[in-house]
Amino acid sequence: MKHKSRLGLLGGLFVVFLMGWAGLSLEGQSPAQQQKNELIQTAQSAVGQISQALTSILFAWSKIQVGDMESAKTHAHQALNIIEGKDGLEYEPSYTKPEDGFTDSTGALPYTLQLLDKIKGATQNSAGSDYIVAAENSVVFLQATLPHILKALDLMASAGTRVDDIMVEFRQSQGLLMAARASQEEKDRPTEGGVRSILAWLNEGGATSTIFEYQR
Repeated sequence: MKHKSRLGLLGGLFVVFLMGWAGLSLEGQSPAQQQKNELIQTAQSAVGQISQALTSILFAWSKIQVGDMESAKTHAHQALNIIEGKDGLEYEPSYTKPEDGFTDSTGALPYTLQLLDKIKGATQNSAGSDYIVAAENSVVFLQATLPHILKALDLMASAGTRVDDIMVEFRQSQGLLMAARASQEEKDRPTEGGVRSILAWLNEGGATSTIFEYQR
């Protein structure tokens, strides 16, 4: 029993040591590193929300193709909610319930705006200007997506609407969302790369030296 007690005590001390070490590690981060980590988290959230909105648009597209108008409407509303977030003018919570897997109601557009603000706050020189432009472009693309989704919903609510007309709006929405998210392979051309190019660049350590430095 004493042997087990000693093991338990040693185990407890080890856990306390690890917790203390982790705390010291976090406290030991420089302001620049903390700022970079916040940027990465925000960029990851933006990419995740844009990807989820894109999936909803693709589902809406597929439902229209088989004549399931009601399901297409649901997926279009979901995409609208995911882009705008809970504070959006068109947000309808019944379409994106947490129990259906929609656990983050912040929105792709709000996250991308946060990312833009964080990049502006972290940039001390002109070297970061391309990444500001990349975030600004992504914001514009997301904002431009909303009217196309709303038009698609209006068309689906109107009798006699041609399916091809609805598909045009979904194609436009898909293209704009893909532009906002873009590709991590385009990290060397950030103004064309959207949010994923910013995230790839951050993950590769691009923010540790001259572009993003803590504003003292």
